[in-house]
Amino acid sequence: MTESRVYLDEIQLFNGLILKLSRPLEKIERATTELLKEAFQHGVPYFWEYEKGEHIYVPVDGGSIRVIHFKPEKLIHKRPIVLVSGWGVVPSTFQDFYEVMHEKYEFYYLETREKASSKIKRFAQFTITQKAKDIGDAIKFLGLQSRDFVLMGTCWGSSVILQGLMDNSIKAPTILVFDPMYKLTYSRFFLTFIAPILPVPLLSLLRPFMKRQRVGEMQEKRQKERVDATVDNAVLWKWKRASIQCRNFMLYGNLHKIAQEVFVINSTKDYIHDPINYPNIAHQLPKGRFLRLQGTEDKREYIAAIVAREFSRVLKNEFPNSMEEFEVQLPRDS
Repeated sequence: MTESRVYLDEIQLFNGLILKLSRPLEKIERATTELLKEAFQHGVPYFWEYEKGEHIYVPVDGGSIRVIHFKPEKLIHKRPIVLVSGWGVVPSTFQDFYEVMHEKYEFYYLETREKASSKIKRFAQFTITQKAKDIGDAIKFLGLQSRDFVLMGTCWGSSVILQGLMDNSIKAPTILVFDPMYKLTYSRFFLTFIAPILPVPLLSLLRPFMKRQRVGEMQEKRQKERVDATVDNAVLWKWKRASIQCRNFMLYGNLHKIAQEVFVINSTKDYIHDPINYPNIAHQLPKGRFLRLQGTEDKREYIAAIVAREFSRVLKNEFPNSMEEFEVQLPRDS
């Protein structure tokens, strides 16, 4: 199978079964572009500075994490959206996502404990299990456990949600995971033998290396901007503890523990987001479903937002009509 076919209409899953897209990616891209037309808004304020945003610090083990909440006066949806973003990212990298939400949808931006905004004791736990527990605690603290809502993760945030489903520490009516990481992508050798002995001041000298390691062969300007913002704002003692404690994390081989229906979404590829992983993650989930959209890298957060938007327009146990054309049927062993 050539590389072009891997990223177009046919994928061989890890168990040898063949996944066939229902149509070529150029047609999927046209349909994605149609959905995006109503996503863009002009003059949207920076959501982390917006006066209508409620900054809530949720008590968790060892400190507190931040949630930014928006509830427009006139809602045009049925359910609120809770977003858990990727490893260490700063709010500015999700301004595109918020643009879709602005003054239309009730939206919670939930930041995990390795992010700069958290108020966590220096020797608290930073395991992925603890991060997942934090999300479950936040859902209860915000009163969402008695509501119908959409929980979405992106990248590492998706991985944390999946860990919480394995641990039974996260409960939500609808789960969307956008480009989940199946493992921590930093060098295992570095995390095992080098990082533990490096003092934090010395780690700060490695920021340029960290950027190169995260960017890899990425050519898209928007990708590099996201990486630069994330690494420049990293609180390195948090990153050090979190990366060391999460170095053994692995989704593959463990996803069978999740009984709930989970929607796995992919729309593009880059150095750390290989599209081959997402249908395989969905396939290994007993009730996994796979949605394949397509767009350029500068539209990644917009695409994530429109998927969340479409699910917020229906109630739990309902599937948006607008998403039917993007679902890829997964071959099953039986």
